[in-house]
Amino acid sequence: MITKITDKIYLDKAQNGARTLFDLFGYRLLDGVKGDDESYFLIDFNESPHIFYELELRDAYDLLAMYHVKCDKEFIIERINSLIYGEDGDV
Repeated sequence: MITKITDKIYLDKAQNGARTLFDLFGYRLLDGVKGDDESYFLIDFNESPHIFYELELRDAYDLLAMYHVKCDKEFIIERINSLIYGEDGDV
């Protein structure tokens, strides 16, 4: 599951810092910490203004695992698009 959020929500949930997990074709996957709570984010830098999303741990882990086992980058982008737009491409 992925949820579109504002940059203010992102900054609040990552107030103790955020780590970039990967950058790929204008998308950045990050994790952020606020107190003991960890959150996972995807930022779309292809759009202006940038679009911020919050992901569940499972989806963030899936993307990170695909990236680190060197899956085809286009496949990872397809997975990102399916998270954002749904399996059918619907917004």
